This record gives sequence, C-alpha cells and structure tokens, in this order.
Amino acid sequence: MFGCRSNMFLFNNNHVLVSTFLLFLSLFRSSATPIYNANYCPSNASYQSNATFEANLRVLLASLVSNVSNSDGSYYSAMGMGTTSVANGQFLCRGDLSIATCQDCITTAATEIRRRCPNKTESVIWYDECTLRFTNLYFAPTTVFPGAMLPDDKNISASDMDSFNRTLFGLLNDLVEETANSHSARKFSAGESEFARSSTVYGFMECEPDLTSAQCKECLQNAVSTLPSCCGGKQGARALLVWCSVRYELYRFYNTTDKSPSSGNNKSVLRIVLIVVSVVVWIILLCCIGYFILKRSRKKYRTLLRENFGEESATLESLQFSLTTIETATKRFSHENKIGEGGFGAVYKAILPDGREIAVKKLSQGSGQGATEFKNEILLIAKLQHRNLVTLLGFCLEEQEKMLIYEFVPNKSLDYFLFEYAMRGEFSEKSDVYSFGVIILEIISAKRNMSSNFPDHDDLLSYAWEQWRGQTLLNILDSNIKESCDQSEVIKCIQIGLLCVQEKPYDRPTMTQVISYLSSSITELPYPEKPINSKQSGIVQKRMVGESSSVFMMG
Repeated sequence: MFGCRSNMFLFNNNHVLVSTFLLFLSLFRSSATPIYNANYCPSNASYQSNATFEANLRVLLASLVSNVSNSDGSYYSAMGMGTTSVANGQFLCRGDLSIATCQDCITTAATEIRRRCPNKTESVIWYDECTLRFTNLYFAPTTVFPGAMLPDDKNISASDMDSFNRTLFGLLNDLVEETANSHSARKFSAGESEFARSSTVYGFMECEPDLTSAQCKECLQNAVSTLPSCCGGKQGARALLVWCSVRYELYRFYNTTDKSPSSGNNKSVLRIVLIVVSVVVWIILLCCIGYFILKRSRKKYRTLLRENFGEESATLESLQFSLTTIETATKRFSHENKIGEGGFGAVYKAILPDGREIAVKKLSQGSGQGATEFKNEILLIAKLQHRNLVTLLGFCLEEQEKMLIYEFVPNKSLDYFLFEYAMRGEFSEKSDVYSFGVIILEIISAKRNMSSNFPDHDDLLSYAWEQWRGQTLLNILDSNIKESCDQSEVIKCIQIGLLCVQEKPYDRPTMTQVISYLSSSITELPYPEKPINSKQSGIVQKRMVGESSSVFMMG
C-alpha cells in the first residue's frame, strides 16, 4: 500500500501480521510491564526540604494504588487539603483494558513517577495503559500543556497523503463527538476507517470521566489540533494531555472485547438494557395499536366498497387508495402539483411512496356525480385498455372525496376516448363504443389518430369521414394488407368504426349492436354521421388539463 507497487501485497500481509501480534500481546499481558511513553517533570516545580509534602505525596500515591480495584479505571484523591503542602492526584486507565491491567500499570507508574521526577511538586507520567499525575496546585482540563506529542517514525506515501488525511481527521472528529457525548461510566471510544486502496486507520481517544461533555470535547479537539504540526504524514501518533488523550495507528492497537467489569459499567449496561426493553415494549404496543387501527380501517373500506359496489367490491378492493396516501403524494393537493382543471374537477401530478408517478383526478363535489355514477365509471375504465391510453391504477372513495388514479405517462391521454366525461363529467357505455371505433380505424389504417399523420386533415377520423363521403374507403387501408384482405369486410369494418365515433353519443350503436354487426352477414348498416373532429378534441384537452400540459395530449 505504501512504497513501491510491487511490494504492496507483501507490505499489507506483514502489516496484518504485526497488527495481529501486537493485539495478541495487548490481550495477554495483564501482568506484563506497562509500556512507557513520556513524562512531565517541570524544572520550576521542585521542593528541597518539605517533609510534610513528601509525606502527603507518599500517602497519596499509595492511596491511588490501593483503590484501583474499587474504581472504574479512574480515581482521584488528595492529602493535606487546606494546607500549603497539599498533594492531589488522579489516575486514568485505558477504557478498553481490564482492572488487572490497570492495577499493574498504576503500581508501576506510582514508583516510576517519583524515580523519573524526584522532588517535584507536580508531575505527569504516561503509559500505553494508563496516565498518573499529581500536583500541589491544579491542572486546567482543556489546556494542551502539559502534554506529550509522539509521532511514529514511518511516513505515509505521498500518493496516499490526501486520502489519508481526509480519512484520519474525519474519523477523529467522529470519535470526538462520540466520546464527549458518551453516557457510560467511561468516556472513551475507538473506531476505524478505510482509505486509499483498502488500507485502514484506527483511532482511540479518552477523557477523564469527571469532565463535562463540553470540557471533554474541547480537550479532545485541542489534542487533535496538535497532530498536523507534530505528526503530519506519520503512520501513527499520540497526543497525550493531562485530562485526555488521542492516538491513531495503521493497526488495531486497542482491545475491542476486554472491557472493565466494574460496577459502574454494570450499572450502565443495566441502564441500557432497561432502556432497550422499554423501547421494544413501546414499539410492540404501538405496532399492536397500529394493527388494530389498520384492521379497523380496512374493515371500514370493505364496508364502504360493499355498500357502493356490491358483488364487484372484492375485485375492486385492491384498486382502492386511502385518502391519506393520496394527500401525501399530492402534497395535500398543492397548487404546484396541479397540472389541469375542468368542469369535473382538478388533475394533480403525484408521487407514491414507492416512487411511481401518478395522475390524480379529484372530482369536484359540484360535479353532480354520485356514488352510483362513480361506481360505473370505475368499472368501465378498469376494463378499457389501449396503447394510446394510460392505465387506471385505482380510485379513492373516502370522506366525500371521489378520485381516479392513473399512471402518469407524458404524451398519453387520460381522455382520448372519454369525450362524455370531459364534456359532462360522466361516463356511459357509449364511451367504450367510441374507443372501440377509434381502435378499429387505427388497426385498418395502421396509423394513430394524430394530426401529424394526416397533414391535409385534422386527424384519422376526419380523414376516414372524407374517404367515406368520397366513396374511396380503400384509401384508408394499410397498403401492406390491401392485396390480401377481403375488401368488402374492410369496408364493413370502416363503416362500423365511423358509426362508433359519431359526434353525438346517442347516435352511436351499443356494444351489443356492434357485435351483431361484426358477427352477422348484414350488408345494410346505418349511415354514419360526422365524427368528433380534432377541433372538438382540442376543446376537450383544454378543459381537462389546460394548454400547458402534455400528459393528456389527444391521440
């Protein structure tokens, strides 16, 4: 990963072996000698002959050592309070280590701090496993002095430097927040993050538990801020302050399993368990309440469907949308979602929770349409399918609201065949007949009912009507089948198609009559009247959605 590419695999594997070996040592060295890091022995804080302070310091250090087993890994004590010879001190063991390891470290530190810093009124000693300090004054919680900044002797490769720095300080910033906001008896956290080509950086930080969240955060931020100047580009480093510490390496140096089995931690675990159990109970309770509400709501919907649709209710149940779902999808029928409006009501573009785009026709209460007519419309539209028509997805019939829900497909029509609905706000069987007539003419001509296909005419219907009047009906016929078809049957189908698309609905035949025309050998059929033309279709389009929308284009 670092250095030459040819050595990348070897480096990574050696790195893993070193990491594993160091972690193995950290797990099984509970009685081993602590690893010394640094000390603070100020030259201006010495005493020459102060038997009282000397005695207080000895008792203090002995007290700290004897109280490790009764602590949570941190302990404070003071001797000679209220006098000029006071000695107060504190120790902090790493939060991921056992009390036995802590005991070994503090026992060693209490001896070594006096050996390394003789005749001092204040001193600090840092080990991998613990920190111990004493003073006759006071150490400020957020200061970077006294402190020790210890960089690793290996550098990050130049090619990985940017990725490493972004990853490292992102990780450390996250750990600062996690540590400062910890609600456990200890304030420490550890984590890892990958950077260039799957390398990993590991971080660990800890505060004295007595610090407030704000003090802990400031202390850790100050420690992290020293790293760029002392240790920039290094594969590992430590920022050791009096009240907190920060460390990172390219191997896992902390223990993720051996936590201190202290009473404080037990209380924290118990508190967490109680919180989790309470939350789970509330979730179960809320789920039960939600289930009964949903069950009751579904029963209400089924009752409403049975009242309005009778035997058809079972078929339509899967098509029903709740009012809440539609209100959410349309942003409570906001103006920005409205894409058209007519005498029947408004049309809204909406997005369902699963991401599907839909068009919602919200029928106005003043449209004069009741539940029976609405039922007929749903049953009719649900059975109609055509390549130029969008699909009816469902409906909403709730709290006096009546809505139709379609798929939203630009440049396809909700009202291509629904002339009566656009003009009068209602459907009839003749709507189905009209649609059928258009389909017949499109199949025979192999052309869509669009004005662009007929430059000299309004649309397919007007073109077919002109050919009928000019007795040149075969001009409509698709040239690919002109030689192989029964021309008399083609003329008959064209005539039936024109009968179905007549302008006035009552002039059109019923579907029963259409079937009779097609299945019998009748040669004399009614004479068709003028069909709906594109100018009327344009009026319909404007009434349905307005001139700016393309979703309901005719044809």
